[in-house]
Amino acid sequence: MSDRPDWLIIGQQMPTGGVVVFASKTMTGQAHIREESSARRGQSIDFSVGMRDYLKVEADTYPHALADLFEQWAPGGADPFKALEAP
Repeated sequence: MSDRPDWLIIGQQMPTGGVVVFASKTMTGQAHIREESSARRGQSIDFSVGMRDYLKVEADTYPHALADLFEQWAPGGADPFKALEAP
């Protein structure tokens, strides 16, 4: 497994209610993932990345936000967000 992610999805609760989900289009800097697992510490994943271009979806719940995201986009291909760009 490569330590460089292909894409990332990050979710956040909004202070006014509901959630927002950001999906990366272009990542900046050094995007690396480090996965660790041990009996003492359990599982953890550390990553640091910046997103220059991203897709933003707001909804009432995470399931709704992710459903809206995946209705328009699926990972894979040379440019997985191409279908979302305006003609």
